[in-house]
Amino acid sequence: MKTLLAALTSLSIPVFANPVALPEAIVEKTWERCVISAGEKCSTVSCAVGYKGKDSLNEPFYVSVPVILPASLAGDAITARKVMKARLEAGGKVHDPNHIRFINNPLLPGGTVVAECLFKLQRVAGRSFAIVVTYDQPTINGKVLYLPQFEEGKNPKDFAEFSVSVFPTDGGLLALESKHEQEATSFATRVTVKPVDNEVIQIGYSRSEQAVPSDGDKP
Repeated sequence: MKTLLAALTSLSIPVFANPVALPEAIVEKTWERCVISAGEKCSTVSCAVGYKGKDSLNEPFYVSVPVILPASLAGDAITARKVMKARLEAGGKVHDPNHIRFINNPLLPGGTVVAECLFKLQRVAGRSFAIVVTYDQPTINGKVLYLPQFEEGKNPKDFAEFSVSVFPTDGGLLALESKHEQEATSFATRVTVKPVDNEVIQIGYSRSEQAVPSDGDKP
């Protein structure tokens, strides 16, 4: 990722996201509300995030959104783009990713790869702004995965402003499989976690016996 960002920094101020700002960025994340609609084959992730500028935001910058994909998609940016359908909305404008880079992350289970989607945003009026990021992420081996990240690895002082909530679709059931330092509430129909930097959220998805099959599942 550093090679790509080095080429971009000559044009703009880079900002990382899951969303999270790079250490050299001039913003800090002030709140995050992430909602994941978990399905048997695919989950839809929607994150609203607030930022505060440490300085004026008079130059374009990048936001990077990491999406966890099956390792079989590594290097295939065209297919990955179609699978993810990643979008970023800021200031009333919807953006598609300008670049996609694949990296391996040892914190995640085997058989996965991270596709980092870089979105280029223009200058921001004022020192505070918000973005909404949405993307589709395959449910890998019955697991819903999310990897929180914070600037310089520093967790927020007030976790009340940060949450990741997961709800099942298609009548499915959830089971929180990962352990967490902060508050985590786990029910079969809702899981909510206070995110900690680089602490993987892993949730099992199973089909309820009472679930009504979709037309595609009918014999």
